[in-house]
Amino acid sequence: MRYVRAAAQDGNGRSAIDVITPDENIRLIFQADIENAHVDALAAVLAESMTIPDAERDELEWRRYAALEAGEQEESAGTRSTTD
Repeated sequence: MRYVRAAAQDGNGRSAIDVITPDENIRLIFQADIENAHVDALAAVLAESMTIPDAERDELEWRRYAALEAGEQEESAGTRSTTD
């Protein structure tokens, strides 16, 4: 992988991740009910496979942990819906 990024939501409210390889550009599109924090965290995990300078890698890792923490805070605040 050369590059990974969490793309902006499309007109239908779906998040996406772009994965750029030497041969292909791949876009992963998620259902609208998937939380952005989870998509950002997945993008950060995929980005660990990129060959980039250490400073940029550190920033991506920080974003992943921040996104996961934000998702956990939303769940603990009761914003996640559950069914019985």
